[in-house]
Amino acid sequence: GKKDEIDALHEDIEKNCKPVESLVIKIRLLRVQLDDREKVELNLKEKEKELVGNIVQ
Repeated sequence: GKKDEIDALHEDIEKNCKPVESLVIKIRLLRVQLDDREKVELNLKEKEKELVGNIVQ
């Protein structure tokens, strides 16, 4: 009857949502890693400028 249909729908939703949720979490992790890499690169560029500045003086 109706209840079985609804239960089946809920199962489908759960099956489909779990992969989406894990993808969202993976994307968030990747974004954090990218942000960290960008910060590291900026820090390296700053250090490079300092070193070059010291050499020029």
